[in-house]
Amino acid sequence: MNHDEHAPVPSQGAPGSDRDRTKLYGWIVLGLAVAGLAFYLITDHWPHVLAALPYAGIILVMGMHLFMHKGHNHGGGSASGHVHGTKSSGDGR
Repeated sequence: MNHDEHAPVPSQGAPGSDRDRTKLYGWIVLGLAVAGLAFYLITDHWPHVLAALPYAGIILVMGMHLFMHKGHNHGGGSASGHVHGTKSSGDGR
């Protein structure tokens, strides 16, 4: 009996394995927990949710600036030699 006769083990990343199913169930449970928490906050603590919205907006804007400005080449010149904020007059001066 050689190594080629062994069937692949289904728990090692094969589609439909127990590991994939467990991961799916984990995401379902997490989603239901978040939905339940959101429902509870909206129904029983609506004034507190409204009071927190301006702060949540500020935190979201700060997070967007921290994590979403990676592709804008801030702090350095671009590969084409274009410098932001300058215009070329076209006459060589």
